[in-house]
Amino acid sequence: MNDTPWARDALLVVEVADSSLRYDREVKLGYYAASGVPEVWIVDVRKRCLHAYRDPAGETYRVADTLAAGATAVCAALPAVAVGVDELFAAGA
Repeated sequence: MNDTPWARDALLVVEVADSSLRYDREVKLGYYAASGVPEVWIVDVRKRCLHAYRDPAGETYRVADTLAAGATAVCAALPAVAVGVDELFAAGA
């Protein structure tokens, strides 16, 4: 039995991007979509927002949203996983 996790096993991938935002969006996101990861969140540290991608199709995602302060991200496959954008940037978090 092989217990190695695969991209297809992930329901949600979260990336935190400071200097890597361009690479995460232009390269890694395509890999995740092609691998069938249903949802990817990229936390944009510099702009203090969250980019949410859902519904992979080939090497892209059909749904892309940018959530700003006051918004809450909810994982489609795991509805109990909800994160307020403000919480991501709260002092001491």
